Amino acid sequence: MVDYKVTALPGPKSLPSDEQEDYLRTDSPLDESTPLRPTAYPAEPGKTAIAIVLLIVSVISNGLVVAHIHQVATANLNDTSPLNDLVFDLVPQQLWAWTVADVLVAVCSAVAFLLILFHAHWSIVLRRFALLVSVLYLLRALFLLCTYLPPPFPDAVDRCLPPIVISEQPLEYIRRAFSLVVTVGISSDCSRILCGDTIYSGHTMVYCMVCLNAWYYCPQPLRPYVPVGMTVAVVFGLIAVVISRQHYTIDVVIAIFVTFVIFYGYHHWTYCKRELPERKNLRIMRPLYIVFLFFELQVPSGQLPRDMSWPFRRPKLLVRFFDRLSHRYSRPGDGVCDNPNAVHYC
Repeated sequence: MVDYKVTALPGPKSLPSDEQEDYLRTDSPLDESTPLRPTAYPAEPGKTAIAIVLLIVSVISNGLVVAHIHQVATANLNDTSPLNDLVFDLVPQQLWAWTVADVLVAVCSAVAFLLILFHAHWSIVLRRFALLVSVLYLLRALFLLCTYLPPPFPDAVDRCLPPIVISEQPLEYIRRAFSLVVTVGISSDCSRILCGDTIYSGHTMVYCMVCLNAWYYCPQPLRPYVPVGMTVAVVFGLIAVVISRQHYTIDVVIAIFVTFVIFYGYHHWTYCKRELPERKNLRIMRPLYIVFLFFELQVPSGQLPRDMSWPFRRPKLLVRFFDRLSHRYSRPGDGVCDNPNAVHYC
């Protein structure tokens, strides 16, 4: 076994903004050009708990908004019909696809949870995932409040719950909102549902987030099989969402665009966190940057190592097995980029 002599770099305050302030140098047999790898990734469970609370609040807010929009969307169901849509004109409604879309979103979400659970730095990954999804849900609530569209399916009269007067039935309004939260929007059991949540597809947002998360954080031993399989499932799921007429095509397009922008924008910040405030053209983003810095200040810049680990202390046999598996597939440069400020990702 090779012994490594570790010497600390100067602290962050004494380094220029373009230096790798969170790393340690090692006198190792690796080539000098090998990127330096961070030595510690603090779990910070308190911040992870805050991100989860934000996620819960945003999901509940989204449910309340959908329950409110339902009143407007169903006020004149007998006098309205679905809007014209390119895919609707080409493909007739496929009722079986409604169940496919719901099943695939549940399966993809379960796989995404397992990928996070077995990641060596699961607390950081979970914190980022919860924070980004909470932002996306809040944006969805804002989108839904801006414009109301008639339901995209032709049998809306039979499928949508009857409207209520919220001021006269506040408990029913709250019950409907929390029912949507508990069922996570899954409605393939042919029961009556809340309608009007168009413009921004919640199914698509979840599909895109779990897919991007898989490509970005999937442990090395599972690559590329799990990300590729997830991508295939997501593509079929997105097709099913439209041809089943759960959503208009524009709902899916907007959700894909917003999710990609938020995900890649946030992860780009993880590469240039030290010098971002110095950019004069980004001053308008400073309030968001303060929130970002709260969650990410102690996390070294760059890509998290794609290491795999058993999330519990016992049984020891599984702990050792996952450690050996992760070590077998680990790479010297995994976890860093040659240029921490680059737009591309490892």
